Amino acid sequence: MTKLNLKHFQSLNRIQKQRQAAQKPDPAAPQAPQPAQDAAEASDAAEEKSQNAAFGEEQASKNMTRQQRVYRDMAKRAERIRAQRARDEREQRQKRQMEERERTFETRKKSQIAAQHRQKNKTR
Repeated sequence: MTKLNLKHFQSLNRIQKQRQAAQKPDPAAPQAPQPAQDAAEASDAAEEKSQNAAFGEEQASKNMTRQQRVYRDMAKRAERIRAQRARDEREQRQKRQMEERERTFETRKKSQIAAQHRQKNKTR
């Protein structure tokens, strides 16, 4: 284990022990879960996860060659472009569907008006 890994592991251990100590139920406290505590725990977990991801990416970046970093960056950029294209296509599809609905509605409205006129003309 490298020094950095060891320090990271030790800090995670310390945090975990603190959480376990904090989670031990107080006999005088009510046993119902508090939503604020649950939200705080969820935010702590999310923060720890993001720190772990950043730490993992930093370690991976240090171990990569320059070419590997370039390829990784290209892959990230390609993924962002794919996601943007997918969003654009979805927006275009929704726009076309809305236009089609509007045309259908207008056509239906016109045909109803025409039917009413035919009905009026028959009764005359």
